[in-house]
Amino acid sequence: MMLKQKYNILLLDDKLNTLVYLVKMMSEISFIGNIIVQSDWKECLHKIDELDIDILFLDMDFGDPEVDGNTWLSMLTDPPVTVACSSYSNYVYSAREVGIKYFIGKTPSFRALEELLNDVVLEVDRKAEKSKRDVKQLEIKDVSGEEVMIQVKDILYALINNNILTIYLESGTVVTQMSLKSFASMLPIEGFAKPHNSYLLALDKIEVIRGKQIFLKNKSKSRKGDELLHITQEFAKEFRHKYEIFKQNNLS
Repeated sequence: MMLKQKYNILLLDDKLNTLVYLVKMMSEISFIGNIIVQSDWKECLHKIDELDIDILFLDMDFGDPEVDGNTWLSMLTDPPVTVACSSYSNYVYSAREVGIKYFIGKTPSFRALEELLNDVVLEVDRKAEKSKRDVKQLEIKDVSGEEVMIQVKDILYALINNNILTIYLESGTVVTQMSLKSFASMLPIEGFAKPHNSYLLALDKIEVIRGKQIFLKNKSKSRKGDELLHITQEFAKEFRHKYEIFKQNNLS
């Protein structure tokens, strides 16, 4: 079973008209979420870290003599799982040199695209599990500038409000200036999920879910803000999907 309900895709290509067919087919695949299309490689270089991207479809020829897909990818410190997307097969070899495992043309059959994406999302899941599997503690700088060590097992949930992140623990809280996305990127992906746009929840701390309301274990550990622990429609499918996987892997 896939770790996520939906996987977001970014397509970077200087000729957007060549992507119409590909984007249409992607939108018909059940496990594909947001599809973002960018044509300006310079702008995309600065924006990609702000986007929640699982898979990158990368054109190999930007029409720039100094920068092609391979050189652009090498500028990223932690690129998403990448698919070289080109009408020219000669790019297959150069793409492999920069670590790209997957290649597809711009007018594939629906079956070929679906099979490729099935393989790619498994790679996305493997990458996420490998990078986060052994995370036991985090070093966070709080709003006073003091370094605080947090044990991952003690995290209940994190709440974002006006760019201030409050991390609720089994004992106490830590307040820091960090985005919820940045905090989530530091944690084991299989153990945390967003039931709401404003907070991230530790799945092992859930006692029960009743409708849209989430109740945590050990009510004596409740924190101010627990009344916000509910599931919104926007995140319901993804959250419940991740929770079901978590229960299968940890509670059976």
